Amino acid sequence: MTELIFSYLLALIVTLIIESLIIFPCFRSHCDNFRKLAINFLLINAITKLSLNILVGIFGVSTFALLLELIIPLVEARMFRYAGVTGKRRFIVIICYIANLLSFAIGYYLFVAVAFATRPSSSLLNNDFL
Repeated sequence: MTELIFSYLLALIVTLIIESLIIFPCFRSHCDNFRKLAINFLLINAITKLSLNILVGIFGVSTFALLLELIIPLVEARMFRYAGVTGKRRFIVIICYIANLLSFAIGYYLFVAVAFATRPSSSLLNNDFL
């Protein structure tokens, strides 16, 4: 259980770092208060990322998870507008999709890289190299 919580928090931290590199520069000039933007950014991503991870943990990685990955940027864009980010709705949605796509791609790469780096090679286990 502790390992699961740690992996969820690690995924959240990676997401926050990656998405902040896109969200903050793009939305900073479209909000009245940067501190409010930062707090809302943390809350929005904590809600969406942890919810996604919990649902994937329950239902597994499936079409359902991919559908959620497509819906989450729309939810985040709506939450950013509600939190005071001004600008055209289309701009906010596009930025949220870009941030989430980059976060997904890097997170997926890290997951695959770690999974393959920690898995012992079958040829080494079977002594096929001799």
